[in-house]
Amino acid sequence: MSVVEQIRTAFRSGNLVALIVGAMLGALVPITTFTTAHYVLDVPGSWATDASYDLLMQPATYIVAGGLLFSAYSVVGWTARAFNSTAKAIGFTVLIEGAMTFLDVPWLSWVCLAYLVGINAIVAGCSLAVDRLQARKPASKRRAKVARSDRATLLRKVG
Repeated sequence: MSVVEQIRTAFRSGNLVALIVGAMLGALVPITTFTTAHYVLDVPGSWATDASYDLLMQPATYIVAGGLLFSAYSVVGWTARAFNSTAKAIGFTVLIEGAMTFLDVPWLSWVCLAYLVGINAIVAGCSLAVDRLQARKPASKRRAKVARSDRATLLRKVG
């Protein structure tokens, strides 16, 4: 599904619940990653061996790494469709995830966070909407089959 189709699907009126739940799920990871990286993680002043070891000993480091991995998967997939290039998608993802997490330029980190929240929310909302539609499809097919069977039974009794 193209990026435009995903946005349309996520924002379709019948998919409001999927969009809201998708936004909640999609926003949580980048917000948690941003907050942990900027306000919880104690980043050493230098990247000396001891300082790197101290960073690796903090549980918050793994929360940030997990958040980046989780978000990157969605962002690469979405931007690969948008840019029609996996290489550009990977570059964009490294840039935006890295800027959000590691740059000490508050306005730019917040802009990157907003982009990531939006992308992750749309991807999750669209995925939930498509899942909902697919879950309903077999039920409607079953109902149609039962209706045909009931019709056939009725016609045999009448005929």
